[in-house]
Amino acid sequence: MSYAAFSQPASGYQPFSRPAGPLHRPQAAPAASTKAEAGQPGTFSELKVTDGVGDYHINHFVRFGKPLLAPSATVLAGLNRHLYDRFADIFSVANPATAKESKYTFEGADTIEFRIGGNVGSLIGKALNALGGLIHPDWVSLKPHGGGQSFYGSTLRRRWKSDIEIALSALGGEAASAVEVNQDHFLAGRRSFCVGYSTTLQRYFFETAALERSSRCEYYLAEKTGLLRETIVDIWTHFIDNAGIAFGHWLDDAASDCTPTKAAAGEQGYQICRGVHFRTGQFAKPAAALAAAWFQPVNQRHPGLTAGLSL
Repeated sequence: MSYAAFSQPASGYQPFSRPAGPLHRPQAAPAASTKAEAGQPGTFSELKVTDGVGDYHINHFVRFGKPLLAPSATVLAGLNRHLYDRFADIFSVANPATAKESKYTFEGADTIEFRIGGNVGSLIGKALNALGGLIHPDWVSLKPHGGGQSFYGSTLRRRWKSDIEIALSALGGEAASAVEVNQDHFLAGRRSFCVGYSTTLQRYFFETAALERSSRCEYYLAEKTGLLRETIVDIWTHFIDNAGIAFGHWLDDAASDCTPTKAAAGEQGYQICRGVHFRTGQFAKPAAALAAAWFQPVNQRHPGLTAGLSL
């Protein structure tokens, strides 16, 4: 199966219908809003990609199902709603990170708490990652866009301190500065998700795409090691593999190994990891990133990546 047919299909994609109701996740308790005073649990601010540092990164991960007849628009809308509602559970099945639904909202959107340290990797690696996850959570708001065609996550700054951070802040100096850094998601930007159907390939697909950069200089220096980009590939290929198994529409692509070498090669073209096709790109300006020929059709299916932003 060639990826080229999917990248820019002549006949396009069967559109999603507007679902009967908005995508939503029932709230377990009254949620704090962005109008709460800074320092109160549940208070956030968005880390917009334009406020980050360093180069702009784009990436696209997609997995195909078995050849099947075209679904109705209602079926596709339902699949997207199901993926949204079960996002945290599906993400965490097999992944080097975990996702947890939160009772908080941000500008009316649900929020998810991510922590590194999942159930994938060696025992030593999982233990070290879990330790890091206890110290540094990453928060994202999750919001539907375009009448249920897709949904996207925006990275957030957490505007309250954990008990550990309160203690560290009291020490002042470098410890207090570290707390300020720790409250930011390590990335500034957005990631979008959708379940669709390719009329050209006659296959369902799950995909996720992102426009992002480092949120601050401290994380940019960590990114220069290359380990961050490898971790991103590892996390999202696991997620899409989890989604495919959960929805039961595959598997007919042979699983592929995912090594750092293959991950780095992704900038040159689409690679395959665990049956997931992925490609990455790095640009000095956001306009150049969005203008990349291979990313343009992806961006059209994920308008939430740039909604409301001046790029």
